[in-house]
Amino acid sequence: MTLPATFLRLLLAAFLIGAPSLAHAQSVKASAKVSVQLKKPVVLTKLQDLDFGLIVGLQAGASPTAVTMTRDGTLTCPVPLRCSGAPLPGLYNIMGSNSAQVSISVTGADLVNAVSGATIGFTADGPTLLQLPNSGNKGVDFGVGGTIVVPSDAAGDYEGVITVTADYL
Repeated sequence: MTLPATFLRLLLAAFLIGAPSLAHAQSVKASAKVSVQLKKPVVLTKLQDLDFGLIVGLQAGASPTAVTMTRDGTLTCPVPLRCSGAPLPGLYNIMGSNSAQVSISVTGADLVNAVSGATIGFTADGPTLLQLPNSGNKGVDFGVGGTIVVPSDAAGDYEGVITVTADYL
């Protein structure tokens, strides 16, 4: 036997011993479902600012007193405070995809007197979850209320900001 013939036999034997059998080769497949849920963007619109109206304050030395406005605009003004004017709850409209649930976050900051820099504590109150109606509908209106704490030494005009955030669940 010649060297090239021996070399070829050894090479063929090594290939047959170390290589997988081509007769038994299998391909495998796996599949997965692809899906997406597309929704209309959430549209949030402020319709009206929250306004506690006119409050005649406390006498010097009196304890701070809480005034509360509900989401539907009911104002609770305890004695000895006197409330008048045209108090209004904050009012918002939200639109989006048909029958979707939307989480709502409402935050407020203390009210500030622009002249003196004095502050009045404010806590906002709004819904936390809303169910949107049919997509053809004009959305859902919802109210935002809150509570202010009127100190005895507060006089002047105070303003603050309510931040409302909405997103699909």
